Amino acid sequence: MSYLCWNCRGMGNPRSVQALRHWSATLSPHIVFLAETMISKEHVRVTKMEISIDFSLVSCSKNHICWDVVKKGVAPWRFVGFMVWPDSSNKYRTWELIRNLCEESIKPILLGGDYNEILVYEEKEGGADRERREMGCFREVMDECGIGDLGFKGQWFTWERGNTLELRVRERLDRFLASPSWISLHPQYVGSKKFLEFISW
Repeated sequence: MSYLCWNCRGMGNPRSVQALRHWSATLSPHIVFLAETMISKEHVRVTKMEISIDFSLVSCSKNHICWDVVKKGVAPWRFVGFMVWPDSSNKYRTWELIRNLCEESIKPILLGGDYNEILVYEEKEGGADRERREMGCFREVMDECGIGDLGFKGQWFTWERGNTLELRVRERLDRFLASPSWISLHPQYVGSKKFLEFISW
């Protein structure tokens, strides 16, 4: 199985649709999570019906979507896609959301998307240092929930800003996290660079 998370910043333009078609054909993902699509719930509902995705929506907000994945021959599990609060004053909301979603799920859980935070200083290049406290809070919530980082495929950094080498800032803000029970269901993917893909413009 493979999973694609993409912060597309709007699916209303032909360039985004063309890019999605290209990546879908190239990567053949089993699950595609699109953040910042800027399309309506009705549009999502119609698209779901058209492509016959077999999932059950659990909850959603401006910052997440949570659904149960049902696949023949595999135990049901839960996926959560994130596009969290960008400003630092609301970071605590991100950690609360992760805690609540993990506590509510008795199913194996996989969480993917933009967490707007790094885990260690090596995940940032250029610009001002990240606040140590927030990195600690991120690691703390992962420990509390018993979820681990599954690694990546592609570029180490998933976000970039700046036109020159002197001004360039790069960070690894996007990742997949999973519970031990999800890892037990899919042990072949842990640490593998075969199935994780993040696309960021």
